[in-house]
Amino acid sequence: MKYVDDLFIDVRRGNREALAQGRWPGKPKLGYRRDYATMRLVADEQRFPLIQELWQRALSGIRPAELLCIAREQLHLTTLITGKVGGKLINKAALYRMMRDPFYAGLMPFHGTTYQGTHPQAVTLDEFERVQQLIDRHVRPITRSKRLWFTYRGLVVCGRCHAAVTAKHTPNRH
Repeated sequence: MKYVDDLFIDVRRGNREALAQGRWPGKPKLGYRRDYATMRLVADEQRFPLIQELWQRALSGIRPAELLCIAREQLHLTTLITGKVGGKLINKAALYRMMRDPFYAGLMPFHGTTYQGTHPQAVTLDEFERVQQLIDRHVRPITRSKRLWFTYRGLVVCGRCHAAVTAKHTPNRH
């Protein structure tokens, strides 16, 4: 158990040191690959120009749904193959995640703290902010259903199986 605790501390220390030096400690993001000689992220020759083109098209005011069509049909942007996973066309969630990620502007948010990266930028910080404003104009806010609060919810458990007893609101049918 002590080994696991020490390993956890060592990994976190290594991640902090890498981030302080401007290196991304995690898996490379779409459009980047790791140079194992320097352990830094470099531009993926195949995908990085496509990513930059997507950002430029987003700056010209193209809607996110149209960007997805362009990325899939014209640019044939695929995910990175790692083992048995990847190599498929980019999906809607990955495109939105990429367009919202300040990593592509040279910043590295990691566990609530933002670090300056040394990786190549796909866009400048000003262009990133402009794309955020354009996306906000085209994206509808998600309406979440109202969560009902019940007084003893989560406090009562079954005596036999110890599963939580919950409650739900049912409309009167009569």
